[in-house]
Amino acid sequence: MESLMKKAIIMGIALCYLCVNLLKAQAVTESFSTKDEEKQALFKNRLFVDFFTTFWLDLPDGVKQEGFNRGVNAALLYDIPLKKNSPFSFGLGVGVCSHNLYSNAYTYINNEYKVVMEAFPSGTEYHINKLSFTYLHIPLEFRYIHPKSEFKIGAGVRVGLIADIHTKYVGENTALLQYQPGVNRDVRLKSDKFANKNKMPIELTFHTGWKYFDVNFSYMLTKFFEEENPQMHPLSVGVSVSLW
Repeated sequence: MESLMKKAIIMGIALCYLCVNLLKAQAVTESFSTKDEEKQALFKNRLFVDFFTTFWLDLPDGVKQEGFNRGVNAALLYDIPLKKNSPFSFGLGVGVCSHNLYSNAYTYINNEYKVVMEAFPSGTEYHINKLSFTYLHIPLEFRYIHPKSEFKIGAGVRVGLIADIHTKYVGENTALLQYQPGVNRDVRLKSDKFANKNKMPIELTFHTGWKYFDVNFSYMLTKFFEEENPQMHPLSVGVSVSLW
């Protein structure tokens, strides 16, 4: 895990460095004849944050997800117009995304070193029970921004590298947890021991909106775990705010 985290951090720093240098090159090689052109260029170099809820597909039998699985994505994209002052462009950058699954399932590694998601016994009370995924990614999208109305639409893909997977449980002690039999008080458990993860998630993205606000959709093509492990993957919908 430490080695993977180091690689993810190095990749993130390298991509940030690339984006900064591309921005500097753009500033040196291009001049804007009007204030409107300059404003448009600044608007296209966008830093945005997505807030969404995730619908998890292909969950194991007996596992029920909650209605609101909140998640967040943040990215900085450098804009590459197809030609000067064109409303069509490509966006390329760096970002980080986090998905959460709130459910009735206890997720753990069994004796065969496989990931198991097993529903808690009926009536088990808990305050928090979630499975969280965080990954760094390179977003690439094809975009259209209307020069006057600032209506925008974009579609693309995020190719990532898993930085963290962990579970968190706060609730009633049960035999399923295998935690100190006889303890009746609430227990707090957190685990990041998941060696069977898919290290490179690929997610399709789409968004549309006006000026600083969008609605966003995403669908992950890859599964979060390798074969012979739970094969669920997320479909997300939410809103976006363009900060720059």
